[in-house]
Amino acid sequence: MSGTVRNSKKNYTKTKNSGANIKKKLEHTTRIRIDSERLEDSESLDTSFLEGRIKKDFYSSKKKSKKINFAIEKIPYKIILLTAAVFCVFLFVILFFPSLKFEESTKVEKKSIKEEQVLEKDQIIDDNYLFVGDFYTEDFNLDEVAFPYVKVSYKGYNTKDILDNMNEFIYQYNPSVVFLEIGMNDLKEEVTEEDIIEHISEIVDQIKENRPLANIYVESIYPINSEVKDYDEDILGDSVSIDKINSLNKKIKKITKEKKVHYLDVYQELVSEGQLKEKYTDNGVYLNDQGYYRLLKLIREVVEG
Repeated sequence: MSGTVRNSKKNYTKTKNSGANIKKKLEHTTRIRIDSERLEDSESLDTSFLEGRIKKDFYSSKKKSKKINFAIEKIPYKIILLTAAVFCVFLFVILFFPSLKFEESTKVEKKSIKEEQVLEKDQIIDDNYLFVGDFYTEDFNLDEVAFPYVKVSYKGYNTKDILDNMNEFIYQYNPSVVFLEIGMNDLKEEVTEEDIIEHISEIVDQIKENRPLANIYVESIYPINSEVKDYDEDILGDSVSIDKINSLNKKIKKITKEKKVHYLDVYQELVSEGQLKEKYTDNGVYLNDQGYYRLLKLIREVVEG
Protein backbone atom coordinates (compact mmCIF):
# COMPACT_ATOMS: atom_id res chain seq x y z
CA MET A 1 0.00 0.00 0.00
CA SER A 2 1.39 3.32 -1.03
CA GLY A 3 0.56 6.51 0.78
CA THR A 4 1.77 8.40 3.76
CA VAL A 5 1.74 7.17 7.31
CA ARG A 6 3.40 9.30 9.94
CA ASN A 7 3.08 8.53 13.58
CA SER A 8 4.15 10.77 16.44
CA LYS A 9 2.49 9.73 19.66
CA LYS A 10 3.00 10.45 23.32
CA ASN A 11 3.55 7.48 25.56
CA TYR A 12 2.54 7.45 29.14
CA THR A 13 3.53 5.03 31.67
CA LYS A 14 1.46 4.45 34.72
CA THR A 15 2.79 2.89 37.90
CA LYS A 16 0.89 1.71 40.91
CA ASN A 17 2.22 0.98 44.41
CA SER A 18 0.26 -1.06 46.86
CA GLY A 19 0.81 -2.17 50.41
CA ALA A 20 1.97 -0.42 53.51
CA ASN A 21 4.34 -0.94 56.38
CA ILE A 22 2.44 -2.65 59.16
CA LYS A 23 3.79 -2.31 62.70
CA LYS A 24 3.00 -5.20 64.99
CA LYS A 25 2.85 -4.78 68.75
CA LEU A 26 4.48 -7.42 70.97
CA GLU A 27 1.97 -7.28 73.82
CA HIS A 28 1.06 -10.97 73.63
CA THR A 29 4.07 -12.51 71.99
CA THR A 30 6.48 -15.00 73.58
CA ARG A 31 9.06 -14.79 70.79
CA ILE A 32 12.54 -13.38 71.39
CA ARG A 33 14.51 -12.09 68.44
CA ILE A 34 18.19 -13.18 68.64
CA ASP A 35 20.66 -11.74 66.16
CA SER A 36 23.82 -13.56 65.03
CA GLU A 37 26.14 -11.56 67.30
CA ARG A 38 24.18 -12.33 70.48
CA LEU A 39 23.19 -15.90 69.66
CA GLU A 40 25.48 -17.32 72.37
CA ASP A 41 24.77 -14.54 74.83
CA SER A 42 21.19 -15.29 75.83
CA GLU A 43 21.75 -14.03 79.39
CA SER A 44 22.33 -10.48 78.11
CA LEU A 45 19.04 -10.41 76.23
CA ASP A 46 16.42 -8.06 77.59
CA THR A 47 13.38 -10.19 78.39
CA SER A 48 11.75 -7.74 80.77
CA PHE A 49 8.81 -7.32 78.39
CA LEU A 50 7.79 -10.91 79.25
CA GLU A 51 7.54 -10.30 82.99
CA GLY A 52 4.09 -10.88 84.38
CA ARG A 53 2.80 -12.67 81.28
CA ILE A 54 3.97 -16.21 81.98
CA LYS A 55 3.17 -17.04 85.59
CA LYS A 56 5.13 -20.06 86.71
CA ASP A 57 6.48 -21.25 90.06
CA PHE A 58 10.23 -20.71 90.10
CA TYR A 59 11.01 -23.84 92.08
CA SER A 60 8.73 -26.14 90.10
CA SER A 61 10.24 -24.78 86.91
CA LYS A 62 13.71 -25.48 88.31
CA LYS A 63 12.78 -29.09 89.16
CA LYS A 64 11.27 -29.64 85.69
CA SER A 65 14.40 -28.23 84.15
CA LYS A 66 16.55 -30.78 86.02
CA LYS A 67 14.31 -33.65 84.87
CA ILE A 68 14.51 -32.48 81.25
CA ASN A 69 18.31 -32.21 81.37
CA PHE A 70 18.56 -35.70 82.87
CA ALA A 71 16.28 -37.13 80.18
CA ILE A 72 18.27 -35.49 77.40
CA GLU A 73 21.51 -37.04 78.67
CA LYS A 74 19.97 -40.52 78.22
CA ILE A 75 19.00 -39.91 74.52
CA PRO A 76 21.43 -41.63 72.07
CA TYR A 77 23.66 -39.30 70.06
CA LYS A 78 22.48 -40.71 66.68
CA ILE A 79 18.84 -39.98 67.51
CA ILE A 80 19.75 -36.38 68.26
CA LEU A 81 21.51 -36.04 64.89
CA LEU A 82 18.58 -37.69 63.07
CA THR A 83 16.12 -35.36 64.77
CA ALA A 84 18.24 -32.37 63.81
CA ALA A 85 18.39 -33.56 60.19
CA VAL A 86 14.60 -34.00 60.02
CA PHE A 87 14.15 -30.57 61.50
CA CYS A 88 16.48 -29.05 58.87
CA VAL A 89 14.54 -30.74 56.05
CA PHE A 90 11.26 -29.53 57.51
CA LEU A 91 12.64 -26.00 57.81
CA PHE A 92 13.89 -26.14 54.19
CA VAL A 93 10.45 -27.20 52.91
CA ILE A 94 8.72 -24.42 54.82
CA LEU A 95 11.13 -21.75 53.64
CA PHE A 96 11.74 -22.84 50.05
CA PHE A 97 8.43 -24.10 48.69
CA PRO A 98 6.32 -21.15 49.83
CA SER A 99 8.75 -18.90 47.97
CA LEU A 100 8.11 -20.90 44.81
CA LYS A 101 4.40 -20.42 45.25
CA PHE A 102 4.94 -16.72 45.80
CA GLU A 103 6.98 -16.43 42.63
CA GLU A 104 4.32 -18.32 40.71
CA SER A 105 1.55 -16.08 42.02
CA THR A 106 3.64 -13.03 41.18
CA LYS A 107 3.96 -14.16 37.57
CA VAL A 108 0.23 -14.65 37.31
CA GLU A 109 -0.35 -11.21 38.79
CA LYS A 110 2.05 -9.60 36.35
CA LYS A 111 0.33 -11.40 33.50
CA SER A 112 -3.06 -10.22 34.64
CA ILE A 113 -1.77 -6.66 34.94
CA LYS A 114 -0.30 -6.89 31.45
CA GLU A 115 -3.60 -8.14 30.06
CA GLU A 116 -5.39 -5.32 31.86
CA GLN A 117 -3.02 -2.79 30.34
CA VAL A 118 -3.69 -4.21 26.87
CA LEU A 119 -7.41 -3.78 27.45
CA GLU A 120 -6.93 -0.26 28.75
CA LYS A 121 -4.81 0.64 25.76
CA ASP A 122 -7.90 0.84 23.60
CA GLN A 123 -9.80 2.76 26.25
CA ILE A 124 -7.26 5.37 27.22
CA ILE A 125 -7.12 7.88 24.42
CA ASP A 126 -4.20 10.27 24.33
CA ASP A 127 -4.06 13.30 22.01
CA ASN A 128 -3.48 11.77 18.62
CA TYR A 129 -4.90 13.28 15.44
CA LEU A 130 -5.62 11.08 12.47
CA PHE A 131 -6.01 12.45 8.93
CA VAL A 132 -7.54 10.05 6.43
CA GLY A 133 -8.22 11.02 2.85
CA ASP A 134 -7.40 11.22 -0.85
CA PHE A 135 -5.08 13.52 -2.83
CA TYR A 136 -6.01 16.60 -0.79
CA THR A 137 -4.80 14.92 2.41
CA GLU A 138 -1.86 13.35 0.58
CA ASP A 139 -0.50 16.78 -0.39
CA PHE A 140 -1.28 18.38 2.99
CA ASN A 141 2.06 19.13 4.67
CA LEU A 142 1.62 18.82 8.45
CA ASP A 143 5.29 18.78 9.40
CA GLU A 144 5.12 22.15 11.11
CA VAL A 145 2.18 21.37 13.40
CA ALA A 146 2.82 21.11 17.14
CA PHE A 147 0.48 18.19 17.82
CA PRO A 148 0.98 14.44 17.31
CA TYR A 149 -0.67 13.10 14.19
CA VAL A 150 -0.93 10.21 11.78
CA LYS A 151 -1.70 10.72 8.10
CA VAL A 152 -3.15 7.88 6.05
CA SER A 153 -3.70 8.98 2.48
CA TYR A 154 -3.39 8.14 -1.19
CA LYS A 155 -4.31 10.12 -4.27
CA GLY A 156 -6.78 7.51 -5.50
CA TYR A 157 -8.62 6.62 -2.27
CA ASN A 158 -12.41 6.61 -2.32
CA THR A 159 -15.01 5.91 0.38
CA LYS A 160 -15.03 2.16 -0.34
CA ASP A 161 -11.25 1.94 0.10
CA ILE A 162 -11.56 3.45 3.58
CA LEU A 163 -14.52 1.27 4.51
CA ASP A 164 -12.68 -1.91 3.48
CA ASN A 165 -9.57 -1.08 5.53
CA MET A 166 -10.88 0.37 8.78
CA ASN A 167 -8.47 -1.47 11.07
CA GLU A 168 -5.40 -0.68 8.98
CA PHE A 169 -6.34 2.93 8.27
CA ILE A 170 -8.00 3.98 11.53
CA TYR A 171 -8.38 1.61 14.49
CA GLN A 172 -4.73 0.71 14.96
CA TYR A 173 -3.77 4.35 15.55
CA ASN A 174 -6.17 4.81 18.47
CA PRO A 175 -7.06 8.37 17.46
CA SER A 176 -8.53 10.97 19.74
CA VAL A 177 -9.64 13.01 16.71
CA VAL A 178 -10.33 11.76 13.18
CA PHE A 179 -10.40 14.09 10.17
CA LEU A 180 -12.11 12.25 7.33
CA GLU A 181 -11.63 13.88 3.91
CA ILE A 182 -13.07 11.64 1.20
CA GLY A 183 -15.56 11.63 -1.66
CA MET A 184 -14.02 13.55 -4.56
CA ASN A 185 -12.71 10.41 -6.25
CA ASP A 186 -16.16 8.84 -5.84
CA LEU A 187 -17.64 11.71 -7.84
CA LYS A 188 -14.92 11.27 -10.43
CA GLU A 189 -15.75 7.55 -10.67
CA GLU A 190 -19.46 8.45 -10.98
CA VAL A 191 -20.46 6.69 -7.78
CA THR A 192 -24.01 7.75 -6.87
CA GLU A 193 -24.55 10.23 -4.07
CA GLU A 194 -26.62 7.64 -2.22
CA ASP A 195 -23.74 5.16 -2.23
CA ILE A 196 -21.23 7.80 -1.18
CA ILE A 197 -23.40 8.87 1.74
CA GLU A 198 -24.03 5.24 2.70
CA HIS A 199 -20.26 4.57 2.76
CA ILE A 200 -19.49 7.68 4.80
CA SER A 201 -22.30 6.82 7.20
CA GLU A 202 -20.93 3.30 7.67
CA ILE A 203 -17.39 4.62 8.23
CA VAL A 204 -18.68 6.94 10.97
CA ASP A 205 -20.73 4.16 12.59
CA GLN A 206 -17.77 1.79 12.71
CA ILE A 207 -15.44 4.42 14.19
CA LYS A 208 -18.01 5.22 16.87
CA GLU A 209 -18.41 1.53 17.66
CA ASN A 210 -14.73 0.61 17.75
CA ARG A 211 -13.22 3.90 18.96
CA PRO A 212 -16.09 5.46 20.93
CA LEU A 213 -13.88 8.11 22.58
CA ALA A 214 -12.70 9.58 19.27
CA ASN A 215 -14.08 12.88 18.00
CA ILE A 216 -14.98 12.63 14.33
CA TYR A 217 -14.76 15.49 11.83
CA VAL A 218 -16.17 14.72 8.39
CA GLU A 219 -14.84 17.29 5.95
CA SER A 220 -16.91 18.70 3.14
CA ILE A 221 -15.94 18.03 -0.47
CA TYR A 222 -13.49 20.74 -1.50
CA PRO A 223 -14.55 23.30 -4.13
CA ILE A 224 -13.02 23.45 -7.60
CA ASN A 225 -12.69 26.23 -10.14
CA SER A 226 -13.05 25.22 -13.78
CA GLU A 227 -12.75 28.83 -14.90
CA VAL A 228 -9.13 29.43 -13.94
CA LYS A 229 -6.72 29.95 -16.81
CA ASP A 230 -4.74 26.72 -16.27
CA TYR A 231 -7.64 24.47 -15.30
CA ASP A 232 -6.58 20.82 -15.68
CA GLU A 233 -9.65 18.89 -16.80
CA ASP A 234 -7.73 15.61 -16.85
CA ILE A 235 -7.64 15.48 -13.04
CA LEU A 236 -11.38 15.00 -12.49
CA GLY A 237 -12.79 14.69 -16.00
CA ASP A 238 -16.26 15.82 -16.94
CA SER A 239 -18.10 13.95 -14.16
CA VAL A 240 -17.33 16.48 -11.41
CA SER A 241 -18.89 19.91 -11.26
CA ILE A 242 -19.32 22.55 -8.58
CA ASP A 243 -23.07 21.82 -8.57
CA LYS A 244 -22.49 18.11 -7.80
CA ILE A 245 -20.08 19.07 -5.04
CA ASN A 246 -22.66 21.41 -3.48
CA SER A 247 -25.37 18.75 -3.67
CA LEU A 248 -23.18 16.10 -2.05
CA ASN A 249 -22.02 18.48 0.70
CA LYS A 250 -25.61 19.13 1.73
CA LYS A 251 -26.14 15.40 2.20
CA ILE A 252 -22.85 15.01 4.08
CA LYS A 253 -23.80 17.83 6.43
CA LYS A 254 -27.18 16.21 7.03
CA ILE A 255 -25.75 12.77 7.81
CA THR A 256 -23.18 14.21 10.25
CA LYS A 257 -26.00 15.93 12.10
CA GLU A 258 -27.92 12.66 12.30
CA LYS A 259 -24.83 10.76 13.49
CA LYS A 260 -23.97 13.53 15.97
CA VAL A 261 -20.45 14.04 14.66
CA HIS A 262 -18.73 17.22 13.46
CA TYR A 263 -19.07 18.64 9.97
CA LEU A 264 -15.96 20.57 8.94
CA ASP A 265 -17.02 23.00 6.22
CA VAL A 266 -13.76 23.39 4.30
CA TYR A 267 -15.78 24.33 1.22
CA GLN A 268 -16.86 27.67 2.71
CA GLU A 269 -13.29 28.45 3.81
CA LEU A 270 -11.93 28.12 0.28
CA VAL A 271 -14.76 29.31 -1.93
CA SER A 272 -15.56 32.70 -3.42
CA GLU A 273 -18.57 33.41 -5.63
CA GLY A 274 -19.33 29.71 -5.93
CA GLN A 275 -15.81 28.72 -7.04
CA LEU A 276 -12.51 27.78 -5.45
CA LYS A 277 -10.59 31.03 -4.94
CA GLU A 278 -8.02 31.48 -7.66
CA LYS A 279 -5.33 32.42 -5.14
CA TYR A 280 -5.75 28.98 -3.52
CA THR A 281 -5.12 26.90 -6.67
CA ASP A 282 -2.91 26.72 -9.76
CA ASN A 283 -4.93 24.25 -11.81
CA GLY A 284 -8.47 24.66 -10.48
CA VAL A 285 -8.45 21.43 -8.41
CA TYR A 286 -5.33 20.97 -6.30
CA LEU A 287 -4.62 23.44 -3.53
CA ASN A 288 -1.43 25.48 -3.68
CA ASP A 289 0.61 26.67 -0.71
CA GLN A 290 -1.82 29.49 0.07
CA GLY A 291 -4.75 27.11 -0.06
CA TYR A 292 -3.09 24.67 2.34
CA TYR A 293 -2.08 27.52 4.62
CA ARG A 294 -5.76 28.48 4.91
CA LEU A 295 -6.67 24.83 5.53
CA LEU A 296 -3.95 24.51 8.18
CA LYS A 297 -5.32 27.57 9.95
CA LEU A 298 -8.76 25.94 10.05
CA ILE A 299 -7.32 22.67 11.42
CA ARG A 300 -5.41 24.53 14.11
CA GLU A 301 -8.59 26.28 15.20
CA VAL A 302 -10.19 22.87 15.69
CA VAL A 303 -7.18 21.41 17.51
CA GLU A 304 -6.82 24.41 19.81
CA GLY A 305 -10.53 24.33 20.58
